[in-house]
Amino acid sequence: MTELSCVHAPEMDGLSGLLYFAKDPLFALEEARRLHGPWIGYRAGGNEVRWVFEPELVEALLLTNSEHLIKDEFTRGLRPIVGNGLLTNEGKPWKAQRKLLAPSFQPKHIQGYAGVMVDSAASFVRKVSQDGVRPIHDDMMAITLDVVVRALFGGTTDRTEEVGRLVEQAMEDYRRLFMSFRVAFPAWFPFVSRLRLGRVRRALRQVIEDLISARRKRELDTDMISRLILARDDEGRGMSQEQLLDEALTMLIAGHETTALALTYSLSLLCDHPAEMAELEREIEQVIGGRPARLEDVGELKFTRAVVRESLRLYPPAWAMGREVTSEFSLLGETQKVGTRFTLSPWVTHRDERFFPEPLAFRPARWLTGETESLPKYAYLPFGAGPRVCIGNHFAEMEAMLVLVTLLQGLRFAKSADAPLTLAPSVTLRPKGAVPLRVTPRSP
Repeated sequence: MTELSCVHAPEMDGLSGLLYFAKDPLFALEEARRLHGPWIGYRAGGNEVRWVFEPELVEALLLTNSEHLIKDEFTRGLRPIVGNGLLTNEGKPWKAQRKLLAPSFQPKHIQGYAGVMVDSAASFVRKVSQDGVRPIHDDMMAITLDVVVRALFGGTTDRTEEVGRLVEQAMEDYRRLFMSFRVAFPAWFPFVSRLRLGRVRRALRQVIEDLISARRKRELDTDMISRLILARDDEGRGMSQEQLLDEALTMLIAGHETTALALTYSLSLLCDHPAEMAELEREIEQVIGGRPARLEDVGELKFTRAVVRESLRLYPPAWAMGREVTSEFSLLGETQKVGTRFTLSPWVTHRDERFFPEPLAFRPARWLTGETESLPKYAYLPFGAGPRVCIGNHFAEMEAMLVLVTLLQGLRFAKSADAPLTLAPSVTLRPKGAVPLRVTPRSP
C-alpha cells in the first residue's frame, strides 16, 4: 500500500467540527481533502473520526476489513423509517437477508422489469401536453416511484401518490434532524421535525403493510414481493411479515430515490451541454427510432450509458458513506479502535483530477475512449463497493437508461432562466428545490 499517513485536524474537533460538517458537508469534505490529504482525523463526542478519500483506503475499509465495521450512526438513524432492512441491518441477520434477496436481483429477473420502466416513462410523456417549465426533480421522483411500486407489487395502486408524499416528508424531517444544528441535541429532544417524523413513519409503514397484505391475497407472480414471499433460506424458512415490510420499505425508498436523482442530474447536465444532448438524441434515433425502447436496446445504447455514468460521477446520490469500528484492526500502521468513525466520500474521490482529467467537466465520452479503463478500482463507486455494494445497482442503471431515452423520444428539455442547480445533501445528494426545466412535447 502507498505510504499515506493520517493528518490530525484539531480545528475540527468536538462540536465545532460537527456543526462545520453539518452546515456544508460537501465544502467541508472538499476542503479537508485539499488541506489535509488522503485522510484526516479529529475527535467528536469522545470518538475518533476519520475522513477517507483515497481509493486504496476505501478498498481497505469496504472490502479488506469490512468484517470489523458496521454502518454509521447516520445510517442507523434510518431504522425508525425502514426498520432492519438490507440498508441498516448488520452481521448474520444482514447476510441471511442478502442471501434471500439476491435471487430477485439477478439479471434474468431484473430484465423482466424493462417494460415497466419504459411504460412508466411513456405515461409521463403522454401527460405533458404543452410547452412549459416543470419541476423535473419532482417529475423524476414520480416516475421512478411508479416503477418501483409496480415492480414491488406487480401492478398499479391508487396509493402511489400517498406513498410519495410520506416518503418526501420523512426524508425532509430526517435531513432537518441530522444535517443541521439539531444534530447536537439528544435524541429525546422534542423538535417538531422529530415528532412529525414519528407520525409520518407510522403512516408510511401502515400503507406498505396494507399493500403487502393485499398482495398476499392475490395469486403470486413475478413481482418482487411475490419472490420474497416465496423465498426460503437454507433451512426452509421464509420471511416474516415484519421482514417483508422492512425490505419493501428499503427497496421503495432507496429504489426510486437514487434513480430519480440520476435522471434529474442527467437532464440538467444535458441541458447545459447541447453537443452531448445532440449526440444522445442521434444515438436514440439510430438505435431505437420511433418505436418504444426494449431490453435488447440497452447493450447498444453506449452513449446513453456513458451519460448516466458521468452524471453519477459528478453527482453521486450516495455522496458519502459512513462506517463505525466494532473490532480493532490495523490501517496504515495505526490501530483503529472500537468506536472510531469513518466517512468515505465518492463526491470527493469522483472529482479528483488524478483519476478523472478535467474532473468538473461533464464529458460522457471519457467512458467510451478508454480513458477510464485504468482507474483505480475504488475511484468510482456510485453504488458503494465490497460486500455491501448496492444490490439494486443493475436495476438502477437499466432504469435510468430506459427512462432517459423514452423521455427524450417524446420531449425536449431546456434550461429555465431561473434554474441554477444547488444541492442539499442528506441521506442522498438531493437538489435544493425542484430543478425547473422547460419541457416541450416533440411533434408526432
